[in-house]
Amino acid sequence: MLVDVKNTVLAQTFSAGPYIGKSIRFSAYLRLQRGDTGGNIHIRMRINYADGHADLRDSLMPPVTGDRWERREVFGDVKPGAVSIGIFSRYFPPGVGWVRAPAFEVVDSAKVQTPPEFGVSTGSFPVKDAAGKTIKFGAWIKTENVTRGYAGLWWRADGPKAGQTLAFDNSAYRSIGGKTDALVGENRGSTGTSNWTWREIELPVPVETRNINFGFLLPGNGTAWFDGARVELDGQPYFSPEFDFDFESAALRGFRVFPGVNSASRNYKVGLDNTTAYTGSQSLKMQFVGYEDSRPSAVGSVKKLDPVTVDVASRSTDYSTPVPISFINHSRGPVDIYWIDYQGRRMLYREQLPVGSTWQTGTFLTHLWLVVASGTGGTKERGTGRRVAAFEASSPAGGDAMITDSQ
Repeated sequence: MLVDVKNTVLAQTFSAGPYIGKSIRFSAYLRLQRGDTGGNIHIRMRINYADGHADLRDSLMPPVTGDRWERREVFGDVKPGAVSIGIFSRYFPPGVGWVRAPAFEVVDSAKVQTPPEFGVSTGSFPVKDAAGKTIKFGAWIKTENVTRGYAGLWWRADGPKAGQTLAFDNSAYRSIGGKTDALVGENRGSTGTSNWTWREIELPVPVETRNINFGFLLPGNGTAWFDGARVELDGQPYFSPEFDFDFESAALRGFRVFPGVNSASRNYKVGLDNTTAYTGSQSLKMQFVGYEDSRPSAVGSVKKLDPVTVDVASRSTDYSTPVPISFINHSRGPVDIYWIDYQGRRMLYREQLPVGSTWQTGTFLTHLWLVVASGTGGTKERGTGRRVAAFEASSPAGGDAMITDSQ
């Protein structure tokens, strides 16, 4: 079901009683019908307690500002004394916001298929120093057994309106000026087991920025170390006694972790490490220590289909089971990726995915995807362009859609 969000907030409140002592998750797919008008849409969850205080949780990712469907999720722990839970999508005009497949559920950390949170270290950057300039934020990163997700960097510039994100990058998701950037889904962090590698992100900080947060991130498993970080503003190195970018202090200076001194979530440990360093004697270490990955193998979990049949005579049907999928371009040229909607129409989701690149997104069981070679006359009209491949995720575990020139 699609919900047209025109009244700013679409909300539901219910009793917290059945959920006390449990972890919960609220998720939904969001988009703007007109993504170039400056609006945004996101989701929140509020846990209200008998003593009057409330635990307000935002989506871990920034608000959706474009016209492509993107999944957002919010996690929370319902503690004794909770009386009610509110879940809502919040929409800031202009434009028209849409919500699809909202879901509320109890999360069992022993069974959940992806980490409910991530390892993160956060700093607040002085707005007066960066507003109106282009930042370049980089660090040396080393990884061990990061087989899911990546180790990377993030930066967020917030505007004067509530929930307004002007610029954002987390080494996988990137938006600038309210528009989703072409780099979305392309992993620019470190993965696997790798030696010290320099990684950086670059984006403009608008003049109207009112708040800046930035830092280091591990949204996956394994272990990552960060060291020798550096910030440049319009090409000039930035120095401040507020930040220890080399992590040589007795405690983290300029950065913090949540909710306690040594952990960013119940599944991660984050802190200084004096056994591994790129420069000096210490680095920042993030380690996934949560549940064992119980996901079934992704082998065979994405079916390759006949692209002509999918394009001409097929359509997506159900949207009850969300699935992750990664498109990997091993063909001889860039490709455009279309979702086949419920009426069998093409909907362009990723344009010109380069050779050797990966694009990750969310889909559902029964949903169909068509791949067309870029620059061959492909449009949203069926039958146009050179149709390279078609796919359908066939398991809740999702998997890889390998794009090759042979069908």
